[in-house]
Amino acid sequence: MNQSESSSVARGRGKNKRIWTYYEDEELIKALYEISLDPKWKSEGDFKNGYCSVLENELKARLPGCGLSAIPHIESRVRHFRTKYGAIEVMLAKSGFNWDDNRKMVQCEKQQYEAHCKDNPDAKGLYGIAFPHFDTLAAIYGKDIATGEGVEGLGEAVPNQMTMLFALPETLRREFILNMIADEAQRK
Repeated sequence: MNQSESSSVARGRGKNKRIWTYYEDEELIKALYEISLDPKWKSEGDFKNGYCSVLENELKARLPGCGLSAIPHIESRVRHFRTKYGAIEVMLAKSGFNWDDNRKMVQCEKQQYEAHCKDNPDAKGLYGIAFPHFDTLAAIYGKDIATGEGVEGLGEAVPNQMTMLFALPETLRREFILNMIADEAQRK
């Protein structure tokens, strides 16, 4: 093979784009759900190494000749679904965002969505777009996605710690304060 033939192959970021069909997405989500039930491939909130190869083999059996490979196609598409699912979960945790189960999409005001996307860029592209795999992804990822719910900010954390500190018996409180002073002195 000469130089001109090899350079005609497009390589690099974004050059190997794969446009997924609805049917391919459907089969990927089904296969992902099936391996999520197997403790051999999923535990502690994430999939174990090698799960993309299992998905590749599963998709080859279900979609002969599809040409999907574990890396970059399947890995990228799974990451896309997890990111979009997480973005929807974050939106639904806020007031003003609702899930339309009939149309399988987030319902909210356009301005509220745009304001949300400024702080949460993963949510871009979800306004007015159906996300038919939400229920299955909820079964796969469940509580694995952090939504920020229940997180306290610095404004709440400091008063809570102070309340806890003053609830301690005086001897423990003194010991705690002396340890904090010693730690601070050691850092300097």
